[in-house]
Amino acid sequence: MLPISFVGAPLEMTKRRWKEFMQALYENHFDSRKDEELEKSKTEVENKLPKIMKLVKERRQNRRNRNAEVLLRKESELIGLIEDFHKQYQFVYGQYDDLRGQLSETVNGAKEDEGYFTATSSSSDSEAELEKDVKANGHTHLNREKKSFYSEYVETMNKAQENEKIMKELKEKLDEKGREVSILARKQKLCQREISGLMSELESELSSFNLKLNGMCVEKKALEQRVENKELQKQVSKLEKIAKERDEEISKLVKNGVDGAVENNGLISEVSKIKGLIVQVNQLKLNVDCLFNAQKSDSEKQKLSQSNNNGFAMHENLLDQVNKMKRDLGSMRKKNTELESNIEKKAQENSEFLSQIDDLKKELTEKAQEFQMMQKEKEDSLVRVKKLELEAQHSSNLISEREKQITKKEQEKFQLTQELEVLQGKMVKMESLLKEREDHFTALQKGLENGEDDKSAQITALMAPINPIEQELELKNESEIQIKIKNNDISKLTDEKESLKERILELEKRLKDRGDEFSTLENDMSTHIVALNKEVSHLQHEKDTGRKLDKQLSLRDQEISDLEDEKESLQVKILELEIKLSDKEDQIADLQRKCQAGENEINCLQGELSDERKKFSERPFQLENQNDELNFKISDQQCMLKQQEDTINKLRENCKLMEGRFLQAAYRKMDEVAEEFRKNFEDKLRMLTRRIRVAEQLHAETKESCKKMQEHCQQQHPGYLEKRLSHQVISPHKSELQTTVVQAVNEMMKDMECLINNFESKEGSFIQRLSSVSNEIQVAKNWVRLTMNEIKPCKNNELVVASPLAFTSDGKEQDKLMKEKVKMLEAKVNKEKGDKLRLMKGMYEMQKKVADLENAIVEKDEGLLRLGNEKVEAIRQLCIWVDYRQSRFDQLMKMMLVKKTTKS
Repeated sequence: MLPISFVGAPLEMTKRRWKEFMQALYENHFDSRKDEELEKSKTEVENKLPKIMKLVKERRQNRRNRNAEVLLRKESELIGLIEDFHKQYQFVYGQYDDLRGQLSETVNGAKEDEGYFTATSSSSDSEAELEKDVKANGHTHLNREKKSFYSEYVETMNKAQENEKIMKELKEKLDEKGREVSILARKQKLCQREISGLMSELESELSSFNLKLNGMCVEKKALEQRVENKELQKQVSKLEKIAKERDEEISKLVKNGVDGAVENNGLISEVSKIKGLIVQVNQLKLNVDCLFNAQKSDSEKQKLSQSNNNGFAMHENLLDQVNKMKRDLGSMRKKNTELESNIEKKAQENSEFLSQIDDLKKELTEKAQEFQMMQKEKEDSLVRVKKLELEAQHSSNLISEREKQITKKEQEKFQLTQELEVLQGKMVKMESLLKEREDHFTALQKGLENGEDDKSAQITALMAPINPIEQELELKNESEIQIKIKNNDISKLTDEKESLKERILELEKRLKDRGDEFSTLENDMSTHIVALNKEVSHLQHEKDTGRKLDKQLSLRDQEISDLEDEKESLQVKILELEIKLSDKEDQIADLQRKCQAGENEINCLQGELSDERKKFSERPFQLENQNDELNFKISDQQCMLKQQEDTINKLRENCKLMEGRFLQAAYRKMDEVAEEFRKNFEDKLRMLTRRIRVAEQLHAETKESCKKMQEHCQQQHPGYLEKRLSHQVISPHKSELQTTVVQAVNEMMKDMECLINNFESKEGSFIQRLSSVSNEIQVAKNWVRLTMNEIKPCKNNELVVASPLAFTSDGKEQDKLMKEKVKMLEAKVNKEKGDKLRLMKGMYEMQKKVADLENAIVEKDEGLLRLGNEKVEAIRQLCIWVDYRQSRFDQLMKMMLVKKTTKS
């Protein structure tokens, strides 16, 4: 008895090997950095898509507002975002291609190595007794596996070739569509070029018309201002009369020429008749010759001679008529040559007259320019007179101000002189007072000196009596006090004297300054008065010249009154200009018709767009059919799985029958079948999980794209309907087209919603089926494990006879049948995998095409709207221009009427 762990070792070894192989495969092809880069690119794309949509909406709003700077800035941002989006898409697509190539290489390598794994697993489980049989079976198994792998390789190569053919066909279709789009773009560009050419022609015609109008206005001014050369006017009138006479003669000659042409036509018809008669004569001659040769009898000869005479007479008459006609033709040709020579002479004379008229017009323009120069000089002289008058007024104002200042200065000078006189009187008084005080002071000093001498004598004489001495001392004290008071008064008077002297000096300085200023003012006033006298003399001279100019202006006014008579003649020319304006309006009407033709072409393009939308609306039904086919194939795959389960059950029954004879061979076969089934199942699970992920991604992308399309249509179509309603006056058929377009878009959106709902429902059913199949496979795995665990103890208990007779021919045939059935089932499973992959690729490509067509339709709609807006703007500008010209013409007519009324 062997332990259970020892028996399960091969299975664990194979599992480990497969796990290691799958980990190596995934680690080689799936990198964390690439996953992070893909997630970052996905988030960036999801963030940029709403920005692009916002920019498109803002672009439409700014286009309605017609703000050029905002449009340029938004367009640059939008172009940058779209380029980034395109680069990220190319990066993801390149990673996808690399992964596909690496996976295909690794899968092929894995298929080549599968024989090695099976051989090693089988060799590890073999025993010593059955080595030869196992080797033979291994060789046959390897050969069969090689054949199966070769057949699978051939099938995959055929499928790859078919896929390449399909891709080529799709590329050709895409190229055709691109060509059609380029053709439509070229047509659109041609229409735009034609419209721009028409606009440029209109602008050139309008500019030429404006130039003509300006020239006519200049001629009108020149004619209004030509006054001096009345003799030239008389000559011009004479020349105009002569030109009218010559025009009448030319018209008569033309009429004569027309009559001559009619006569020529009549002569030509007569010549043709003559030619017909000559042909008849020749036929008669031939008839006569035939009769002359056929009949030889005399009677017949007489008849022939009579008929010949009659024919000759007819021939002579006809020749006479022909000669007359030739003579008439010669005379008419001479007349025609004479008429042509007369016409040429008249044309030369007219050209001479026109040259003389041009010379006279040039002389008149020169005179008008001289008159304009005179007027300008007059205006300049008037301006100068006004300036001089203003300067004289200013100078008179200055003189008056200066006189006022002089009077003020004189008053101030008088006041200062009075103040000086008063101060001088005060000074005299103060000097007399000072003299008196000095005299008094000197007298006091003398008295004091005398008193001191007397006192000294008295003191010496009267030393005895005390009372007189005391009295004398008191008197002395009082006199000393008085002397002190007098000294203080003298110091005060000296201070006042010094202050008065300083003030006198200041006043003398101020008087000198005022005298200097007064002298400078007198000099300035004298010079200014001299200059003003000169200007006054100059102004008087200019007044004299102005009077002369006024006389000349009065003469000019008289001449202008004469020119107003000529304005009436210019009104006739204005009427002719009105006729020309009416012709131009007819031309504008023709251009409007051309614009309508362009709008009809736009309607045709819209019809083509509606056809493409119908085709696009039919494609969701095709996608539904493809989904139905996929579901049908999934159901077939489930049936195949059931058949595989049935085969497994049959193998179980066969194993039960073969347990007694060759348990080891049954064990090996079961292991091989289980491993193969596990491998196939794991491959299927991987493929299914990948497909589910791809389907979920596609489903999410389709959901998001459909939501965006719905929001885009809901936001776009109201404005589109408003535009169409605003343009109903220009093209009444646009409303019908609008309704058809809106209906087509609504139907398309409904079909897309139905398709999305069907896809979600079928996706849910598909996931349920996958879950049920996975549960069933797990149940089968558990059952196989249980059976293997039951078989192992039986294997340990029983003894197997190692003899070649143990394996009967029936057992070998059953083994072969089992292997063939397994191979058939594997081939069917592989085919179903390829079909499913093909269908998924077809679905993905169809979705790409649908998105491309939607983008193309949106771009075409935008281009058509752009064209319509440009045409409407061009028509509006033309209408504004025509209204402006009409208003100008009405103003001119009103001005002419007002002038007429004032003249009358």
